Amino acid sequence: MKKWSKPVPVVALLTALAAGSVYFFRGAGHGQPGKYFYDLSEQRLYVAGPEVLPPDVGIGGAPDDGVEALVVRCPKCGRSKNRIVYLTRLTPELRQRILADRGSESGGAAYSRAEVFQNTLVCRFGEDVWYPLSTDEGKAIRDSWATTCPEHGEPVEPVMP
Repeated sequence: MKKWSKPVPVVALLTALAAGSVYFFRGAGHGQPGKYFYDLSEQRLYVAGPEVLPPDVGIGGAPDDGVEALVVRCPKCGRSKNRIVYLTRLTPELRQRILADRGSESGGAAYSRAEVFQNTLVCRFGEDVWYPLSTDEGKAIRDSWATTCPEHGEPVEPVMP
C-alpha cells in the first residue's frame, strides 16, 4: 500500500468542507446577501432582500419605483467610487407568474431562457429607455459593466451590499 493513500481521502474531505463553507458564507445558505435597488423617483440606492423582484415599491413608497441596480467598482478605489451601470426590471407578466409560483405547492413552473430574456428589461443608468434583454441593445447594456477603472486601469467588479 502506498504511504500517501490514507491522507488523500482526508485532504478531499477537508477540501469539500472548505468549499462548502465558502458556498455557505457567500450567501448560498442562510443569510443571503441582499441586492442593490434604485428608487427612480427618490434617485437613491437602497438594499432589498434576495427574494425581492423588480420592480418593487421604492423607498419613497411609489409602486414599481424600485428597480434592481448593477453596482460596480474598482478594487483599488473603494466604496466611495461605487457606480451604477444599469437597471433591471421584470415585465409585469413574468413578475406575476414568478410570485404566483412561489406561493404554489408544486414549487412553480420552469421558465425558458428565451422567456426570461424577453421579459427582463434593462436600462442604462441615467436614461429612460428600457430594452428587453433578448435584444442586441439589451445585451449590449448587460455587457457594458465589464470596463476598466480610468484611474487605475484595473477591471471593475460587481459589488454586493
